[in-house]
Amino acid sequence: VGSWEWNIVRNSLTWSHETFRILGYKPNEIVPNYEVFLSHIDHNDIDKVKKAIKATVAMDVPYDIEFGINRKDLSH
Repeated sequence: VGSWEWNIVRNSLTWSHETFRILGYKPNEIVPNYEVFLSHIDHNDIDKVKKAIKATVAMDVPYDIEFGINRKDLSH
């Protein structure tokens, strides 16, 4: 299971080594940010992920969602 932390003000993400691996990267191969994160969300799930993030930020509700991903080595 991967984990991550998002600093909204700086638009920076910190990913665990497992998150890099899950998405097909070596640890610290790329600099994660919100746009990179969204680029790995399955297109069928992108709207629900954005809505969940918006609700978390606006209403301080827990972020708890399942979604499909696109790995670097399997995309396009």
